Amino acid sequence: MVRIGLMNLLLHGIDRPSLHYMDTLSKKFDERDRYDVVLANPPFKGSIDKGDIHEDLRLKTTKTELLFVNRIIDLLPSAAGPP
Repeated sequence: MVRIGLMNLLLHGIDRPSLHYMDTLSKKFDERDRYDVVLANPPFKGSIDKGDIHEDLRLKTTKTELLFVNRIIDLLPSAAGPP
């Protein structure tokens, strides 16, 4: 996926793309307050080992489709502020 994404950015005129492969559900993920928009293709089915799930995720499930939606909501800025 990363190679396809990099090729797509290069073909569309982005000379120095910055694309990083990262598991946003794992305990190693530590990015906060960096995104205004999240474009994602979460899995339709799958599960993750309970010990690998980041403690910030509030859902008590191992289903990746639900955990990804939880992560996406957490990454976006709060809707409480002005538009």
